[in-house]
Amino acid sequence: MTKRRRRIREVMKKEES
Repeated sequence: MTKRRRRIREVMKKEES
């Protein structure tokens, strides 16, 4: 479950850009 959370963080950062 930790790996999935890391991916979500990356996606959120990309959407914020």
